[in-house]
Amino acid sequence: MKPNVQNLKATKALIVDDEESSRETLKIFLEEYCPDIDIVGAAENIEDAYNLIIVKKPDLVFLDVSMPPSDGFELLRKFQKFSFEVIFITAFSQYAIQAIRFSATDYLLKPIDPAELVAAVNRVREKKRNLKTQEKPDKIVLYSEKSYFFVDPDLIVYLEVQSRKISIFLKEDKKYEVSKSIQEMEGALANNFFRCHKSFIININEIKEYVPDKHGGCVIMTNNKIVPIAERRKDAFLNAFGNGANHIVAH
Repeated sequence: MKPNVQNLKATKALIVDDEESSRETLKIFLEEYCPDIDIVGAAENIEDAYNLIIVKKPDLVFLDVSMPPSDGFELLRKFQKFSFEVIFITAFSQYAIQAIRFSATDYLLKPIDPAELVAAVNRVREKKRNLKTQEKPDKIVLYSEKSYFFVDPDLIVYLEVQSRKISIFLKEDKKYEVSKSIQEMEGALANNFFRCHKSFIININEIKEYVPDKHGGCVIMTNNKIVPIAERRKDAFLNAFGNGANHIVAH
């Protein structure tokens, strides 16, 4: 009898392990026992894992601890903060305390027991469900030199760096200017916002059309603003929409 996994619809997972056999075994177990987990990639070293996380934006990372000459903790240290859940997988039990310090959701020992794997995945779901009750307020607080603004993020079409300030363009031709860096704004906004260029963040739900070219191309927003897509951000931009870029029209 298969262990019972709770529904984890749309949970994107990344496998990070330096041993190919371990990556393949975990992939097989997840496909067999946790069919609702979407495996978006696998990496055998820290650098590849870091790049995949930036591009794929997984919800969950299965992370091996020992990956000579480095370890899984080094990967997490590369992020000032990370929004994905972590399940450490290792053959060495002495790393458990360190894993807890990194706020890992769970810690599995090799060889992996399918029942323990399913239990760990279910705990991820439970943690996500508990966090959902503590979500950020519906509005974000922005401030200029003279006043504070309370803005519904869903009303934001795009943000642009202008004269050392951030201009926030909303629906109905409203606009705010704030004295924040684009990095600060990127960290404050939800996953439906995408840094497509060094000077622009767009609300992907407000894209009307994507026009590709041999470089990055551009998008036309619902307010008819044309926003460039940097060449180095093109692949990440397309991946943000999943297979087929279902949310946009490409000519």
